[in-house]
Amino acid sequence: MVYSLQASVHEAAGDEGLLVELDHLVARVDAKREPVSDDEVMRVVQRRLFPSFGDDPAQLEVARETGREYAIVFRRLRETYAETESEKRAAQSDAERLEERVIQSYPFHPLLLDLMYHRWGSLPSYQRTRGALQFLARAVHALWTGGGAAQPLIGPGDVVLEDEHVRGAFFAQVGERERYTAVLAADITGPEARARDVDRRIATDAPAYELLRVGTRCAAAIMLYSFGGREGEDRGVGESELVQSLVSPDLDRNVVTTCLHDLRDELLYLHHTGRRYRFEPKPNLNLLIQEAAKGWQADEVLNRVRAELADVLAPARDRALLWPAVSSEIPDGDPLFRIAYLGPEWAPRAADEAESGVERLVDDRARIYKNALAFAIPGAPALERARATARLVLALDLLLRDVKAGRHQVEREQADELTERRRVVGAELRAACEGLYERVLVPVAEREGQKPFRLETIDLRAQLVAGRDLNARLLDALRKHVFDTLTPARIVSLASLGESREFVAVDELERWFFSIFDFPKLVDESVLRAAIGRGTEGVLGYVSGAHVENGSLALSRRELVRFGELTPADEIDLGPGCYVLSPRLAVAFRGEEGPSEPGEAEKAQEDDASLVVEGDTADAGLSPSGYAVRFSATAGQLFRVLPALQNLAERSSRFVARVEIEAEADEPLDPNWLRNAVEEHFDEAGIEREGAS
Repeated sequence: MVYSLQASVHEAAGDEGLLVELDHLVARVDAKREPVSDDEVMRVVQRRLFPSFGDDPAQLEVARETGREYAIVFRRLRETYAETESEKRAAQSDAERLEERVIQSYPFHPLLLDLMYHRWGSLPSYQRTRGALQFLARAVHALWTGGGAAQPLIGPGDVVLEDEHVRGAFFAQVGERERYTAVLAADITGPEARARDVDRRIATDAPAYELLRVGTRCAAAIMLYSFGGREGEDRGVGESELVQSLVSPDLDRNVVTTCLHDLRDELLYLHHTGRRYRFEPKPNLNLLIQEAAKGWQADEVLNRVRAELADVLAPARDRALLWPAVSSEIPDGDPLFRIAYLGPEWAPRAADEAESGVERLVDDRARIYKNALAFAIPGAPALERARATARLVLALDLLLRDVKAGRHQVEREQADELTERRRVVGAELRAACEGLYERVLVPVAEREGQKPFRLETIDLRAQLVAGRDLNARLLDALRKHVFDTLTPARIVSLASLGESREFVAVDELERWFFSIFDFPKLVDESVLRAAIGRGTEGVLGYVSGAHVENGSLALSRRELVRFGELTPADEIDLGPGCYVLSPRLAVAFRGEEGPSEPGEAEKAQEDDASLVVEGDTADAGLSPSGYAVRFSATAGQLFRVLPALQNLAERSSRFVARVEIEAEADEPLDPNWLRNAVEEHFDEAGIEREGAS
């Protein structure tokens, strides 16, 4: 005897109890047979819906080529998760198996048929044969008539749920039409469906994906996976299985995972728990969060952005100025370089308008230290991201407080999700603030026009953000303008020591560096201290406790003159009564004093002996009006004879110096330091170098 037990409630015609009783009566003597099982279902579906498939060899070749393409995508996807060689080998064998299954199920994706057979098969409303064929036929018809942009295979994401007939066939198989109609309308099929917002956002970033409607595609697949389930599994679908069902030769894994992240934040009925996705007819936390976010005013949101920025800039302390409105809010007179981070009202301004505004801030007549400022301008899109994220942070903080106080009743799982989302959104706000400023305007000397300065714009968008605080990143962008090192020779050159003057007050010199645009910008006055300390080795002199009388420098004590040896930076005072001296004046002051310690005279003689002078005018074959000299010297000796060379140049109608320098340090020389501290001075002097290395 052969009898049939219907697999669905619909086919039982109300006599489900009789079928159960019959099953029990013959359970010990019957031999059950399923008409089709597992991969046989694919062939049945293929033959029933496309009876002529395979008659044309070209059709089979298309199926084989599609199988090969999907197998390659599948293998690459699996290999990204593989950690061992065995897992990589398994990925290859599984890819080959998928290629065979694609040929058997073409034009359907094997995972779509698996979903229906293994997941929906557990539902009492599902009709394994007639209902499944009806649903697939409706899906194919909707795609054929232009209801969607299909991939080479029809997968879970290609089911056009916006089509009324497809939707009817879908609910006929899975049931629960009344409970899920509103869910579909709000998140997937309605004119204001939130998945469409994700479609538009992805299409804006990557126009090639516009026709694929990636957000709607991913949401449709999750909806199909939300019903039924494999034995022993929780409801919904794991992310890895979902991604496998969605990727294709035209749709990359990274795009899919990004889309899933956006869907979690946008959709109202999508639930994501334990890395499994499912739709449920109860709202998720997004609706609760969005309602809480609406209660915050614009100024409150902006204050939250400002508070986060203040925390980001905290390591810079008083070197960073946050949102100054007028010039008087920017301190003046402090010997350090500052960056003014301008407020949100600057974001929408055009470049010329922003430059005009910054010029007014710099060109304040009361301001002295104009060479110690730069101005960071926020980007409009970046500011909007920061505002939106700050609003979410405020909403989540409020909800967490309400949950803790018992004003909101949520499940334990949702409370944990709230905490996790607050952590994630907080990190996003931090990142938004760190990337808020997109360009910096820095005043530099104007060497051609009538203005004392011009503004140079530095674009920050190509900079790496990670791993550095905001102010340090901007200072790095300004490294060609703002220096943390200074050569003593540069001080001598800028102050014209030994040329137009023999000494200059250190406090005046400091003021020049931080107020005159022709001077290099220094990070702070410690750079000047260190340079003066190094310069006393032979480039310049330094004295404290001095004063000017009748245009001449008067010393309180000669032993306070520093020259001929290195002076620690912490012993350099930049206050009143302190002066830097030309080498000539320093030698004169020290020479009047004579050696101050036993053995110093002998040492000086030894130093002088190491200055080797070869040749004279006669040896060089020059006339009495000419002079030539060749010598080897240490750094200190060279700087001591510079006044002599200057004297010679002043008396000569032609003066040519050929210099060969060999300098060696204990550690490798930093190329950036060499460029800024050494080679830049040659360039400014117009000297061509040969063989510098």
